[in-house]
Order: sequence, then structure tokens, then C-alpha cells
Amino acid sequence: MCCPGGLAHLGYSPFNPGIKYFVSTGSKEYRAGQAEFLRTTPELFERNRRTMGEITPLDRYTVIQPCDDVTDEDPGVRSILCFGTADQVRNLISLIHFRSQDPFHNTLAPQGAARASFVSYAAGIVENCPPDSAIFGPSDPTGNRWFPENYLSLAIPIRVAKGMADDLENSFIMKRPTVAYPEQRLKLHS
Repeated sequence: MCCPGGLAHLGYSPFNPGIKYFVSTGSKEYRAGQAEFLRTTPELFERNRRTMGEITPLDRYTVIQPCDDVTDEDPGVRSILCFGTADQVRNLISLIHFRSQDPFHNTLAPQGAARASFVSYAAGIVENCPPDSAIFGPSDPTGNRWFPENYLSLAIPIRVAKGMADDLENSFIMKRPTVAYPEQRLKLHS
């Protein structure tokens, strides 16, 4: 079985008209009234959806593969998805900001399904998502039952990832590795 929300967030199908009820307050006419209560109203879901703009599929298929299989010559790579602990993701976010002149739009945590934060936003298929923004997530709590509790994701547009690779040697990660990976941690007392 394939998730209909996933197909819509990847641009392969339109959003089901009933989804606005499912993610908000529920409706007897859709999925027997089941609701996730992720939005205050169905109308807010509709406004959020319009704000996203068009979602255009990458191609006939979306291919997700390990980075080991990716080469610099592959023109189809649109983004890289990383999973890590809070320290690891924090370090990646800081590396993204290493050369940035914009302190606000290089990393975002937009609302939406996990597949949107894993693929759609960073791959550039959501019309109004700011280009070259890495997407921190997943921000959908319905994934908490399957996503490891001490991990986060960071989806990085390929152009940004290449810049990060170029900056690695001059950044804190290589020049001050104990900042990135402290040997000892201070204990906070409550």
C-alpha cells in the first residue's frame, strides 16, 4: 500500500480533498472521522497548501539511493538526505551557515509530511519553497512511531551540499574538531 499523502507531496497525484479534515479536526465523511489534529482547521490546511504552490514531480520516478552510489557526473541528483543525532545535524546546519550572508533562510523547518521534509522541499519540486534551503526535520509528529527518537533529518539541496564539502577544510569541523565533537560535556543542573 502506498501513502496517498506521500504521492501528493512528491507531485504524483493531487491531494485528496478529504485530507484537510484528516490532518485537522476530522469529518464523518472522510476516514470515519479519524483526525491527526496537526492543523487547527481544514481551512488552515487549505491555506498552507496554497502557500506551497505547485508540486512538480522530479520525473516519472523518484529514485532514492545511498550516497555511495552518487557521482559528480550524475545530473539527476537534486538533494542529499542526512540522518543524525542532534550534534551531527547541528554541525551540518552550522556548516551550511559557514559562508552564508542570510541568517534566516538557509535552514528551514517547514510543516508537512516527512516525505516533504525528506525529499520535496530540498529537491526543489515545491514551487514556493525558498531555493537552496536545507530542510530540518521531520516536523511531522506522526512519524514518531517509526523515526528513531534520538535522530533528526537534514535534506540538503545538492548545490548547497557541494558548497559544504568545499568549505569543510576551513570550517570549525576540521579546524576546531573538539567544538564539533566535544570530548567532555558540561552538565546542566536544574
